[in-house]
Formats: sequence, structure tokens, C-alpha cells
Amino acid sequence: MTEEARQAVPRPILNSISAQLFVADIQASCDFYTEKLGFTIDFVYGDPPFYAQVTRDNAHLSFRHIDEPVFAGNIREREHLLRSPSPPQTRSKSSFTHIRPRKSPSTKPSSRNPGAPQPSSSPIPMEI
Repeated sequence: MTEEARQAVPRPILNSISAQLFVADIQASCDFYTEKLGFTIDFVYGDPPFYAQVTRDNAHLSFRHIDEPVFAGNIREREHLLRSPSPPQTRSKSSFTHIRPRKSPSTKPSSRNPGAPQPSSSPIPMEI
């Protein structure tokens, strides 16, 4: 790619992301994201570094140092990695039986909460 072509291509804008990446080398990760991808370093903790954050636009990436592969053995349990904050909720088909299509949109207040704002008509009117 020529220098002129590089200048003509606009840099994508990252709208929103906040993620934690598990890396073996914090410094190498910071160098790659700043030099190659245009991020800036927000902070680096530790000597040697064990945690860092880089930012570009509205994207924030945190790097956490880890010596073993994340998916090796029982490291997820030992390090409390990849645990959801609460047990996953499962929904069966019967969970939605109380929702049924209605024939036309209603403008009257709901009997459950008469002071609540009412939704505008939608392409698929639903009633609870």
C-alpha cells in the first residue's frame, strides 16, 4: 500500500467497548496496541507490569497478566475467570405464554400501572 493510499483511508472510530484481555506480556501488548492500532496508554500497574489499560475513541481495553493459557486446566476456577455475575437465566417456551398478540393498539392506561406512560403503536402490537 502506498503512502498516499494509507492517508486516503479514514481510521475507523470505535464507538464503545470495554473488555479485559488476558495476556502473557503487558508491555508487548501495550506496544502493539499503541504503535499499530492507535491506542493510548491510560495506566500500567506493577513492576513488572501486571495490569494496564489502553484507550482509543470510546474503546477501553484492560490487559491482565496471566502466565498460563486461560483455558488450561482449572485456571478459570483458581483465578475466578470467566464467571458470570449471576447464574444464567433460562427461558422456556412457557415463559412467554402470557404475551399474546392483540388486534389493535390500545391508548388506555394499563390497569397494572395507570400512571405509567403508554407505548406508541408498534407494527406488531402485543398485550401482556
